[in-house]
Formats: sequence, C-alpha cells, structure tokens
Amino acid sequence: MAYTAVTVPALSSAEGRASTTTAALSIICVLLYLLVNPFLATFLVAIIGVYRRVPASVFILSASISFTLFFYFRDYGVRWYYNSSDDVVNYVALYQELLDTTLADLVRNFIEAPNGNELLWELPWWVLMNVFDASEFTFIFVHYFVIFSSVFLALYLLSKRHFLSLVVVYLFLMPISIDSISHIWRQQLAFSMFVAGVGLYHVRGYKVGRWFIALSPLMHLSLLFFVAGYLTFRVIRWSGGFNNKLKFSIVLMLIMIIVPMLSSIAVRYLDAIGLDRIMSYFEAFGADPKRVYILLGVFMLPMLACFYLLRSDDTNNLIMILCFSVFSLAAAIPAANGIYDRLLMFVLPLLAIYFYRALMRNFSPRWEAPFLVASVVEGLVRMYLPTQDNSGPMYFLAFGHAFDPFMGFLKMLVVL
Repeated sequence: MAYTAVTVPALSSAEGRASTTTAALSIICVLLYLLVNPFLATFLVAIIGVYRRVPASVFILSASISFTLFFYFRDYGVRWYYNSSDDVVNYVALYQELLDTTLADLVRNFIEAPNGNELLWELPWWVLMNVFDASEFTFIFVHYFVIFSSVFLALYLLSKRHFLSLVVVYLFLMPISIDSISHIWRQQLAFSMFVAGVGLYHVRGYKVGRWFIALSPLMHLSLLFFVAGYLTFRVIRWSGGFNNKLKFSIVLMLIMIIVPMLSSIAVRYLDAIGLDRIMSYFEAFGADPKRVYILLGVFMLPMLACFYLLRSDDTNNLIMILCFSVFSLAAAIPAANGIYDRLLMFVLPLLAIYFYRALMRNFSPRWEAPFLVASVVEGLVRMYLPTQDNSGPMYFLAFGHAFDPFMGFLKMLVVL
C-alpha cells in the first residue's frame, strides 16, 4: 500500500517573530500588573502599545483583576468630599433586599418605581444572591470586576488599535472617572453599556450596538438623557447639520435653549407625581455659578475650536452633542449641581477621549506618546491634591496606599 506524505507548512520567520513578540508583550503586561500599581502599569503598557500591539485580551483580564483588587481593598462608608458619601453602602443594602425576592417582584417593582429598580442591574445580582448565596464581599468584588471589564471592553470597541491610549485618557485626563468607578456603580455600568453600543454600531458597524444604546436606561434610568442626546445626534446627521457649519451653529444654539426648557418641564412633572428622591438631585450643594460658567467655557471653547477647525467623524460629533447637552443643563441651573454632577462625571471622560481622537485624526502619530505623558502627569496631580485634605477616592483606595508604585496584584494580596 502506498502512503502519501502530508507536508505541514512551517511558519515563516516573520510569523514566528510576530508570535514571539506577542508572547513577550503578554508576559510583560501580566508582570507589570503583578508587581506595579495598576495606574502606573496601565500607563507603561499604553506607552508600549504606541509602538507595539499588546494583546487586548491579556490586558483586559490583567488590568481588570488588578484594578478590582485596588478598589476592593479600600474603606467603605466614607465621605469622599463635602456632601458626597459612599454609595456602595446603599448598593449592599439593595443587594441584601434581593434575598427571597421573586422575579415577578423585580418586574413589579420596576413598573411601580423604575428609578432604583432597573431590571438589567438587579437581575444579575438577584442570581448571585438567590442562586449562589454569595456574600456582600463577593458582591462588591464581582461588581468592581464587571465595572472595569465593561469600561475596558467599551473603549476597545471604540478603537481596536488605540484602546490602551483611550484607557489612559479616560482614567487620567479627566480623573473624575475615578469617582464614578469608585461608587456610582449602576450609572457607570449603564454608561459603559451605552459607549459599547456606540463602538459596536458607529465604529464596528454592528447593528446590535443600537440595542445596547436603547436598553442602557434599563441599567440606570438617567441614561434616558444620553439616549435622547444620541437621537438628537442622529437627526442632525440625517439633516446634514454636521457638514454645514452655519446650520450646526444654529442647532447648537437650539440645544443650549431647548434642553434646559425640557428639563424644566421634566422637573415640574416629577415634582407633581411626587418623586422626592429624584427631585432631591435638583438641590444645590454649594456650587458657585460663576465658577460653573468659567469651567463650562474652558470645556466648550476648545471643543468648538476642534469641530470648526479640524476634521471630525461620527463618534466625535456624537460626543460633542452629548457634552453640550449636559453643559446646557449646567448653564441653565448652575446652582443645582445635585443633578448635573452625575451627568458631568460621565461626559467629561468622553470629552478627554474627544480631544485624543481629534489629535490622532488631525496630527502626526508622534504626538500620541507626549499626549499620554501629559495626561498622566495632569491626572496624577488632580488625584493627589484632594488627598492632602484627607478626601477624594484616591485617599481611600488600596487601604490608603494608592500612590505606592509597587502596589501591584501580589503586594495587595500578600502584604495588605
């Protein structure tokens, strides 16, 4: 009997080198998160990513575990700032209330009082409590892991090539993102879901992204505001408003007028039906209107300059509409920071992404690394300053060792 030899093609030298490089970068990424503070590790991995492609799956898993431990090992029930207390205590209470609650109860509670009973948030934790009988410590740990995984995945969907840089920009350039990740859990998860939908649909071209956007209010009701902003963006794009500077200027003026008017109508309606919990967000907590207007000018003018003078795309146009919608609300009721603070802490990190994407779309790639360095320096200063007054999230993370450069995965598990 004759046998036919089967020839297995060998890997080319180029493919072999690429495989070796990928393995080496994966090992470097894992080691950094094992040994180094996750904020510092993220910056170093992103700098490497500017010049070499770091495997996304390795980064997301390593960074998610490291950041989860970093945030999990903190004090709870604290006051971050004046009139800003730790919401995790409330989440734990909500989690405990899920014990012996039926699925029918979840649906009925959502129908009767949707705010605080959103189904997409409660269903996973209902399973964790009633099926796995998990403790509150497991609930907190899993929550942080899901939050970081969702943030990183959403940014990956926005840019496969530059998502490591997007992570650095998201965390550092506008470090208010650390506040939301620390304890604004439902809204952070809902916003990550919204951003993932934008990435899936507008960047990757998958229609399922529209479902992510549409269903995000079922994770947190406040996302109705961002869904409305998204629909406004679709109308402007459909009418060609982004291609006509004069038309867009008129639309922008209308947004600055219409959003506050609609918000005023919504406030009166909510007050009329007795939703005291939501109405409490419209109370003032020491906001200085002049300072609010100055900050809004600092945010809006560079964004407008980028739009009118530089090339843009759908994603940046959407970010601009979302930002200006929130800015118009803050400008209309500058004293009622109880409501717009919870919106600003999500659009400001998007504003940072807007500037990074404008840079990469209009200027030489050589500016990427310096931009990341500047973002990290600026972010670290803003993170560190509140700790001098014993406040701010960074004062409490990793049991008070948030700025220890060697507070990596191993040290957190072995030393703390």
